[in-house]
Amino acid sequence: MDNSPDTNSTTAPDSLAARAQNALELLHSLQFEYLAEMGVADVSDLPPLALQWHIGMRPEELHEQLRANAQQIASDSAAVIPGRVYCYHCRRADCEHSTQAGVGLVFAGYGDTGRPKWEELFNFLTNVGDDRIDLLFEKPPRLLAKVIGRKRLIAEQLVAFGRGHMTYYIIGQVVAGYLRIGHARTALTVQIVEDREHRLFTQVMAPSVVVEALADAPEHTGSTFFRVFDALREIDHQVTAVATAWQSAGGRQERLEVREKIFGYLRHLAHSIERKGRQSRRRTPHAELRSRQQRPVHKAFDDVQAARPEDFFRDSRTDSIVVTGKNGRSHVYNERGRHITSLCLLRDEFQRRRNRRRYVPLPGETIKQFVAAVNAAQPDK
Repeated sequence: MDNSPDTNSTTAPDSLAARAQNALELLHSLQFEYLAEMGVADVSDLPPLALQWHIGMRPEELHEQLRANAQQIASDSAAVIPGRVYCYHCRRADCEHSTQAGVGLVFAGYGDTGRPKWEELFNFLTNVGDDRIDLLFEKPPRLLAKVIGRKRLIAEQLVAFGRGHMTYYIIGQVVAGYLRIGHARTALTVQIVEDREHRLFTQVMAPSVVVEALADAPEHTGSTFFRVFDALREIDHQVTAVATAWQSAGGRQERLEVREKIFGYLRHLAHSIERKGRQSRRRTPHAELRSRQQRPVHKAFDDVQAARPEDFFRDSRTDSIVVTGKNGRSHVYNERGRHITSLCLLRDEFQRRRNRRRYVPLPGETIKQFVAAVNAAQPDK
């Protein structure tokens, strides 16, 4: 009787186990890359991340699961989440206190236990002694904006609940309103914030209806929303430009100089919001033309040609196709390849639309058909 081991019965399972191990390591590596793309550097203590697999699964499905996992981890660990203030009471930026509960509310500072406070713009301006509040109810009503310094925002906050902490360090902010949407009077808060790594962020706290109205405002009608959007985009660029100087400032005097620049940006923003709100009915045709020329329409075709597969999306709300380019450019097309409009979204607004599943990735085959349609729609040169 032959007692030699059956090599086939042992090597086959061993081979399958090794291949399973390789697949597992590849998935780990891939998930870490998604995490790195979301800005998650510390992966030493991650919670379990679930993946669902099935026969016939498409690459896009795995991509969405890995991206969603990374996004969730980034949200859980981030102190600076676009559109939300950090709550020192809950020690997170995605709790119920970190965003406004009404369309007319602005950030009014921290309570003694580090919980964010939100107040109606009218009440807040009254409390800070602004004597122009009657202008909010003129016919037509005026759009008001006011710069608020850090001291007022942390006046009640106790040291044990975040006062002086660098987790979410508000340098200053602007509150503004009212922007009329239907019968609603809406307001927004714009903050310049520093985090633990001394990075600067521009934070816009506003209800989703306001954010959507700002991003989608048609500039050719001279709308107040587009003018406010333009002012927000300007301060975002200014803060990005000064961020390196802020991080590298070596002494108190250097930081004071940069801080004064930042407050200059905030003052300019407040002035711009009020001025641009008043201009909506006084624009000349020449000024309207100059405003239209600021939109990146001329880059639409070139950006489509240079776009990668991950730069194509479908707008689930309008069923149009969105192609992203550099410097925040986004170009909107219909299915037949006809260009509809181009716009520059505020930093983080594009990601916000993806998070809400308004913008979803376009499948590869649809991308090929779309690009072909764009090329066919181009006039002969």
